[in-house]
Amino acid sequence: MFSGHLPRGRGLILAVACLLSAVTIRAAEPAALHARGAARLWQPAEFQLTGVAAEGANPFDPDQIALDAVITTPAGHSREFPLFWFQDYRQELADGQETLAAQGDGEWRLRWLPREPGAHRYEVRLRRGAAAPVVVATGVITVAAAPPPDRFGVVELGADRRYLRTTDGRPLRLVGINLCWLGGRGTFDYEDWFAQMRHSGQNVARLWLSPWWLSLEQRPDTLTHYRMDAAWQLDRLFALAEQNGIYLLPCLDYHGMFQEDDAQWGGMTNQWSENPYNLANGGPCREPNDFFTNAEARRAYTKRLRYLVARYGANPRLLAWEFYNEIDNVFEPRSLREPDVLAWHQEMARWLKAHDPFGHLVTTSLTGGSDRPGFWQLPEIDVAMYHSYEEIAPARRLAWIGRDFAARYDKPVIIGEYGVSSAGWDLPRDPHLRGLRQALWGAALGGTAGTALPWWWQELRDAGGTRLYAALDAVLTRAGWAEGAWWPVGPAPAAPAAPVLGEPLPAVPAFAGELILNIDHRRPLSGRLALSGPLAAARAFESLSAYVLGTGWGDKRQSLTFEGWWDEDAAVRFHFHLAEGSPDLAVMIDGREVARLPLEAPAGAARGQRPIDRELAVTIPAGRHEISLVNHGTLWARVDRCEVRGLRPTDAGEWTGPETIALRGPDRAILYTVSPWMVYPAGATAATGPVVPGRAYDLMEWPAGDFQVTWYDPATGSALHSTRATTRDGVLTVRPPNFTEDIVAVVLPD
Repeated sequence: MFSGHLPRGRGLILAVACLLSAVTIRAAEPAALHARGAARLWQPAEFQLTGVAAEGANPFDPDQIALDAVITTPAGHSREFPLFWFQDYRQELADGQETLAAQGDGEWRLRWLPREPGAHRYEVRLRRGAAAPVVVATGVITVAAAPPPDRFGVVELGADRRYLRTTDGRPLRLVGINLCWLGGRGTFDYEDWFAQMRHSGQNVARLWLSPWWLSLEQRPDTLTHYRMDAAWQLDRLFALAEQNGIYLLPCLDYHGMFQEDDAQWGGMTNQWSENPYNLANGGPCREPNDFFTNAEARRAYTKRLRYLVARYGANPRLLAWEFYNEIDNVFEPRSLREPDVLAWHQEMARWLKAHDPFGHLVTTSLTGGSDRPGFWQLPEIDVAMYHSYEEIAPARRLAWIGRDFAARYDKPVIIGEYGVSSAGWDLPRDPHLRGLRQALWGAALGGTAGTALPWWWQELRDAGGTRLYAALDAVLTRAGWAEGAWWPVGPAPAAPAAPVLGEPLPAVPAFAGELILNIDHRRPLSGRLALSGPLAAARAFESLSAYVLGTGWGDKRQSLTFEGWWDEDAAVRFHFHLAEGSPDLAVMIDGREVARLPLEAPAGAARGQRPIDRELAVTIPAGRHEISLVNHGTLWARVDRCEVRGLRPTDAGEWTGPETIALRGPDRAILYTVSPWMVYPAGATAATGPVVPGRAYDLMEWPAGDFQVTWYDPATGSALHSTRATTRDGVLTVRPPNFTEDIVAVVLPD
């Protein structure tokens, strides 16, 4: 997604007038490859090539000049590695802004990741234009037979195709956040962030290459003329990531590069006019979709991929290549045609598979809540991505996504973005960060590749969200989650059955409260609810949408209907804060209209949603009655508050219990349980929840023996209770203590 927050200062203050390093013509000298440090096993090795002048050619265009090194291992295996053009910079921090000054001339560099010890033979081949390649340098690189790092190798698919691992076979389970861009301090900001991530147990950060940050080829004058300042900054981020044990997931472009007329974020994301591939900027594309079909544009893009592979591919801290952020935000009726974009993804992923000698994974991403099977069914796409916003019951939902994607696509899924809202941080909606906490735990234990990666990173840190990672890390470390085999327990989590109404309880007072509605407009809901008690009202979002859809939605038209036993002086009040089109709202009691609120769109109003401040309130006669809110007009209105008064609890009881997400290994397990009163967004703004009796949970097909069960507070990581359990007939029964919000158990052999 896009937050609308650009870095302060918008862009880098340069101490040089030219963003691209000048190509210097040097006197003829023999070509030679010079090591910039010892070559060590499974650690990036870097070399400078001297004696090869560009001679007026564009060093970023391999059609004009290309250098490749063929390296042959002691075992006799040969592989080709592209060289890249490099410009060094000096970095300073002045008045809170990062400044870069170019140092020396540009030069050719080679980066390589040694996988074997011993003497490696190399030859560097030069190709100018259409001429045949010529060998310009040969030699030997000796890789010391020293032990590799504790963890080594590039990231690859795990054997179970649910998780990731590194070449050494160790699992890589992800814990992290989006850090797509920061403030004017540039890479200095990342020094602080990465250190905080390391101290709180995080190991992955997602980045964007965008017009305002890390812009290699995202400005009008950069088509096959990449910005060397941005490339140097990305180098620095990889160096900082290595120092802090963090993997980077670079997203190579975002959807706004193809947007023309989107009103959201004040039009800030309409950057087709800035796209270097736009014909108006000297590119080959008359319209945005041409980028995905035009042969010249596709050829130019592979040149960028070649450069990225050459410069960053040797770094094991590269998690994967992510082509796009939420590219389907621009699908028809906007600028792009899905079949063309899908075909482009397959072609470019195939290109990477053929030309990335380091073998990195490939992925892309779609908009919040979107699942387009065509993308994830491509065999060339290694990892599926899912972005989650406004979704109810995030622990249950993300655990379900993990199971569903694994079953349908047979590949890992990363929850690449998460937020309780896509429109902003919206701390009032989740003041205690319970939605965020449930998302982190649900994804980590639900069978995705790791935790969800939250959006709104700056606001999250300001709200103290880093402590949630520290707590999660403390518990998962005790469980050994980062090592060994783990798999989800039981069937995929499902929503509870709808409550039934029952009969009113005598001598029990009526209650008042708010129906918490579902703000995720993408999910079809039943639209009907039996209000059997306060919990049914708190969990109304399981059945009722905040969006009242009118006639323009055809068979997707949606109303709100709820039934209850009402006391004397009962009432319902709906408050509306957003609308689109001309909704015409009516409240019905038992099918009879009792109130109406037409909301005509103002004359000349722009297309799109508009803020409103209107309400409908009705009194309800005593007895059993059904209340409906219907939209007879076009498009929609959104309810931000639905208050009820005078509802009588019934003998149906509290209709659902705690929700548990469990992950197990051969002889250990982690169980995360959420109170039914706190399944987000229920109870989100309450200081705490009612005490919930612990409900026994059975781990089936469990090995014989005695086991230690320790219960922790997932908000702090502190231990709450410890007990022992013994397997009986292949079943280990875990009995939690009473709790109020959520609780996590670690089961280990005693």
